Amino acid sequence: MIRTPLSTVIGGAFWTPGATVIGGTSKKTFDQPIQSLFANNEQGFVYDPNDLSTMFQDAAGTIPVTAVGQPVGIILDKSGRNNHARQTTSASRPILRKNAITGANYLEFDGFDDYFVVLRDNLKFLHDGTGATGFVGFKPSGFTVYHALLSTGNLAITTSVGYALAQDDRFWNRLILNMVANGSGTMHVNNTYDSGIASANPYVVSFKNQISTHALRLSGAEVLNSSTESGAPNTSVSSYHLWIGRSPSGFAMHGNLYGMLCVNRLTTASETLAIEKELAKRAGVTL
Repeated sequence: MIRTPLSTVIGGAFWTPGATVIGGTSKKTFDQPIQSLFANNEQGFVYDPNDLSTMFQDAAGTIPVTAVGQPVGIILDKSGRNNHARQTTSASRPILRKNAITGANYLEFDGFDDYFVVLRDNLKFLHDGTGATGFVGFKPSGFTVYHALLSTGNLAITTSVGYALAQDDRFWNRLILNMVANGSGTMHVNNTYDSGIASANPYVVSFKNQISTHALRLSGAEVLNSSTESGAPNTSVSSYHLWIGRSPSGFAMHGNLYGMLCVNRLTTASETLAIEKELAKRAGVTL
């Protein structure tokens, strides 16, 4: 059996929800770059709302997500590292939606209490300076001071305890990327980019962190590159879980998440571009 699904044209590029099927086996467009990123058993996580097989309505993973409009209680990690993101409280689960223009699925966070938690056991690389590259495709839907895209601690700029990538609406809608040295709140890295992000637009954000390497890219363009540090990174096992869509102290994301992934190394330029392009086509971003 050979089946070719419909594609959506965006800015001259085609986004295909599932590539050509031969013999009944589907190859999703996101799978190849994911396999490349984790080819050497790197630690990390990948969350893909377009793969229904990875999502369940309950946190235990017993009720499959079969269509848009359903809550997502757990989204399985596609990196192979079992860093699954889940929400045990039914009222705090994001809803699966579909972008009518691009045809891509996304997770809708309500800006109040929707979020996921990932257990901390494998997340040391976010703190220890060995290298982390992350990607997020999102569209903010309303301003709530901060939109915490991912965080392992308090999101406040001067008292952050952990690691955070966020949009801050109080200061020219800037992007914040910070990583701290220890649980006492001693800051290791605190970088901001005054981006002018608007709630009406989708974005792709990628970030890199390693000793003396701290960079942010916004929709395909580098907007921050800094080696500024204070103190040493946290080389002990983190005491904090990873929160997605909210920080432990609040600052809930109000908007749409098209995908999120992070790997324990710095990606190459070609790898970075491949992931950014895929998320951009899903979110409707022109790179």
